[in-house]
Amino acid sequence: MSRKKKRIKEAARKAPIKRDGAGAKFFDMGRRLTRGWRLVLWVALLSVAFALQAITSMAQKSGTWDETAHLPAGYSYLKTGDYRINAEHPPLGKMIAGLPLLFLNPDGAFNSEAWKKGVEWRYGWEFLFSGRNDAYSLFFWGRLPMVLLSLGLGLLIFFWARKLYGNGAGLLSLFLFAFSPNLIAHARLTNTDIPIAFFLLLSLFCFDRAARRLTPLSAILAGFTLGLALLAKFSGLLLLPILAVAALVRLFDGSPIEFGFLKTLTARSMRKKLVALLLLFIIMLPIAYGVVWAGYGFRFSAFSDDGGDRNLWFGKPVEFPATGVYRFIHDNRLLPQAYVEGLHYVRSTMTRASFLDGEHNIIPGNPPRYKPWPHYFIMTSLYKTPVPVLILFALTVALAWRWSRETWRHEAPLIAAFIIYFGVAMYGNMNIGHRHILPVIPLALIFVGKVAGHLRGRQRSNVIAGNVLFVLLLLWYVFGTATIWPNYLAYFNEIAGGPGNGPEHLTDSNIDWGQDLILLKRYMDEHDIERAHLQYFGSADPRYYGVRCKFLMPPNLPGITRSDLSISTGISGRDYIAVSVTDLQETYGPLRLAPWMMKRLRQERPVAKIGYSIYLYRSPFELEPAEAENEGTSE
Repeated sequence: MSRKKKRIKEAARKAPIKRDGAGAKFFDMGRRLTRGWRLVLWVALLSVAFALQAITSMAQKSGTWDETAHLPAGYSYLKTGDYRINAEHPPLGKMIAGLPLLFLNPDGAFNSEAWKKGVEWRYGWEFLFSGRNDAYSLFFWGRLPMVLLSLGLGLLIFFWARKLYGNGAGLLSLFLFAFSPNLIAHARLTNTDIPIAFFLLLSLFCFDRAARRLTPLSAILAGFTLGLALLAKFSGLLLLPILAVAALVRLFDGSPIEFGFLKTLTARSMRKKLVALLLLFIIMLPIAYGVVWAGYGFRFSAFSDDGGDRNLWFGKPVEFPATGVYRFIHDNRLLPQAYVEGLHYVRSTMTRASFLDGEHNIIPGNPPRYKPWPHYFIMTSLYKTPVPVLILFALTVALAWRWSRETWRHEAPLIAAFIIYFGVAMYGNMNIGHRHILPVIPLALIFVGKVAGHLRGRQRSNVIAGNVLFVLLLLWYVFGTATIWPNYLAYFNEIAGGPGNGPEHLTDSNIDWGQDLILLKRYMDEHDIERAHLQYFGSADPRYYGVRCKFLMPPNLPGITRSDLSISTGISGRDYIAVSVTDLQETYGPLRLAPWMMKRLRQERPVAKIGYSIYLYRSPFELEPAEAENEGTSE
């Protein structure tokens, strides 16, 4: 193409777009609706919509696996300053969840043997389900701060998308956040996934701002928010390479860095920009380090009653190393005990059993091994991301070469964070839930926001057709989220066949995290089911929620006797059997209950799918008590 033709094409691209008729009215109406007080109103309405979905569904769900450990742990940190419980996760998210409990002043069960020995799951049961406290109330108030933190995440998504692409983009990103089934699902739970999503994005935002205009305040905020991210979850450590990559891009992007210390200066040369970025890290990293120590009360020992001579063993066979980096950091007290030992424990247990598309990753042996699945999170994203978002994201990536010509410098931190976080997750072997890549969802929603700025065309028909298709996509998106209420954790899109087909693809926290005991009790009451034989995947106590049951297999719960087991009564053809889908698919290997029983149940049509996570069957077989006992002890 000649230079003259290139100039003509570029001039045509930059020329004002002429609109008339319906197309102009549609475009102008959209601009008016995203300005001034109307913009504030839309932000408020979308935030309220998110909160209503989260709070109204929250009361429908029983305690999930991690909540039994996280909520009591957070309260114990605040009440005692002792970090012995659940040290495999940093304390910040749990402490935020525990704040409202200080006003309720529940019985902390600090006189129990479980507390004294640091046995987290038994201590969680003592705190929540032993009758000391009202677990319903504790879960509600402990989950509420997670909803508020999620609203902060939504506002951060809005402001960053608005800063990059304009008001319309900010509203689109916030809209996608407000009806995201995956974000709503975890916004109602006291776990570490929403805290790391929020603080990672906040740290990235503050760093990007400081790397453009370096002032004492911006550098301090960058360090402080980095420290908060490190205290939210151990995956916050990925911010270190992410920020390093973002700094390198900033160094070579050709735009200046402003200094605002004693006087305002502008660094344009690469050498001066390098000095500015090094200065930012010199200020930021010590502050972040101090924040980590502050999170543990500036004390090395995890225990409030000794000087750090005891190790945390987590009640599991993972011993702290005698030599190596972890031992060096531990012995020289370079990090708090709970932080360094918790990080070692997580690194030592990164390999887990998993289930994907009807296959197990377990390689039999003693001990068993687990084959890696680099495609696991690609498939979870394909199955659990709403199709309209997949379409918008694919469109944004496909046209990035055209749409990002003017914005790529500002998008670089988001892109670096997405690639590094997702890439590390892919090549890890912690394939137990889509929630482990939850922090990349806000990054993607900001990036997708740019679609709003490219809906207009030069032809009237293009303007109308593009906007109609866009509106239809958003309506599809809202409909898919609305129809899954209150079972957001079990959301699967149309590609996966919907939530009813979810267990054929994924289990564990993708669909079944022990959250549906309340719905099971309600169904049994409504259908006059006197009792069920239960195989439950979770840490909550079904008895606390009033579920009338015999256990097919002895659960890890206190007070279970032979009379509580199905072997005491046998199983008749008239009985109901309720099975969590994670155990139905034998995700963690064959149960001590005979594998043929789960295989037989998988061939049956369930009477009901309780919240999509517990399948209720009429027993297709009969076992006398003696036979059931033999089957229950078979290998």
